[in-house]
This record gives sequence, C-alpha cells and structure tokens, in this order.
Amino acid sequence: MAPPHLKRRMGALDAFVALAAADLDRLAATLRALERRDHPEDLHRLRIGLRRLRALRWMFAPVLPGAVSARWRQMLADMMAATGPARDWDVLIDGTLQPALVRHPRSPVLRALLDEAMMRRDTARTIMLAELTPYRERTLPLLRRELAILQRHCNMPDAIPVARSPLKKFARKRVRRARRLWLARKREVAAATSQASEATEPGMPPEFAALANPSLHAQRIAAKRLRYAIEALAPVLPRRYRGRLLRKVARQQQGLGAALDAAVARRLIATLLASAVDKAEPARSADGMASPAY
Repeated sequence: MAPPHLKRRMGALDAFVALAAADLDRLAATLRALERRDHPEDLHRLRIGLRRLRALRWMFAPVLPGAVSARWRQMLADMMAATGPARDWDVLIDGTLQPALVRHPRSPVLRALLDEAMMRRDTARTIMLAELTPYRERTLPLLRRELAILQRHCNMPDAIPVARSPLKKFARKRVRRARRLWLARKREVAAATSQASEATEPGMPPEFAALANPSLHAQRIAAKRLRYAIEALAPVLPRRYRGRLLRKVARQQQGLGAALDAAVARRLIATLLASAVDKAEPARSADGMASPAY
C-alpha cells in the first residue's frame, strides 16, 4: 500500500486526513489477517500500526477538534491495551523459551514452562480477538467517518487557522517539540539510572532497577512518537531530521524495547514458576497424609 503523497504547501489538517486514512486501511487489513491465521508477526504489525496512529494523533493534535483528538486517543489506547497480554506471551515464547529449549532440548523444566506458556498465550489470544471484534466492526468505521467530516472541514471558512497552516512549517514545529520531549525523558532516565546504581544489590546491573522507573517507559514512548513522526512526515522535513536523528532514535527505541521485553520475560517466568509451585503443593500435602508415620 503506497503512502500518501505529502506536499509542503498542503494544509496540516489535509495531511492528517491523508496519513490517518492510509494507516486505518493498513490497520483493518492487519486485523483481518490476525483473525484468519495465528502468526505472531501479524500481532506485532498491528501494534506497530496502532503506535503509528497514536503518534500521528499526537503530532496533529493542535489542528484537531478537542473532542475528536480525545476520542482517537482513548480508542487507540484501548485497542493497544487489548493486544498487550497476548503480545507479552509471544515475546516470552519466541524470544526466551524456544531459543533456550533449542540450546537445552532435554530440559524437562524448559519444556514444561513452554507448554504452560503456549497454553496461556492461546487463552490470551482468544480473549484478545473477542475484545478486538467491536473495534473492527464499529470503531474503525467511526474513525473513517470522522476523517470524512474533517476532510470537509478543511475547506470551510470557520476552520481554525492552524489547520490551514502549511505542512512544512507545522511539521518542523511539531518534530522539534517531540525532540525536546524525547531529550527531557532521556535526562530523566539518566538520573534514575544513576540513583538505581547506588541502591542496586552488588552484581546486579543498575539498568535492572531502572526498569521499574516510569521514566523509562515514558522515554520509550517519546522515542517511538518522534521516530514515527519523522517517518510519516519525512517528505516535508529537512534532511537532518530524516538522517542522523532518525537513526539515533531508532537505535535507542530498539535498545529500550529489548530491555523492557527482558523485564516482561522475567515477570512471566516468575508467574509460571509460582503457578507450578502452587500446583505442586496439594500433591505434596496428599503424599504426606498418605505416608505412614514411623
């Protein structure tokens, strides 16, 4: 699906309508694929599509009616939340358990953990599909209708001036804003990591303690927002944004994603182990009651 053709002199609201319409089409196609087949990559693409739309809504919030912006923000956040549990299990299975089992194929513990994780992942996927159905059937058509209304509003006399501002000027201003927020979050994480290094137990990397700090999640969100904004608006942005800055942000986003995925994997493994212990306790108790006393 070809991206929309952006022009530097087109209105900012026109650009939002074009970009959002293309992203909604891709999102709908990914949802259909997700329902037809069980491929973790389809879920990954769906989450990327949602992130891009969320970044787009943030970038163009100044030209959107307040109620529309708030509605898009809530609906996209709810869809993202619905995909979280299933994606977490995919990350654990594909990134941790299956590679570990390849290296240690005779491990009964790894095999048991993988079997339990697969069962929980299937349950999470079933719940996710049920939760996403109303969004596919009602929410996406609603968002498309709102885009059609916004498209008509672009050329109306009462359109707010910023909605008609040239995309070139508007895009630079918003990308600079996103960059400032990203740099602010980087400083917060650096401070949190420094404090964590003093409080961390010996032998434990300070980044592990910093993972629990909300500033790390805020930095990742800021990095994704800036990256997707640059990618979407690349045709009207200066080369300095499309080159070195984009590469730097993408590298950091990948690093943060790997760290947070590792944290999710540790949390889910702890959940699986705790469940195994709980299941074993009744068996131990039964054995103890049946055993003769000497």
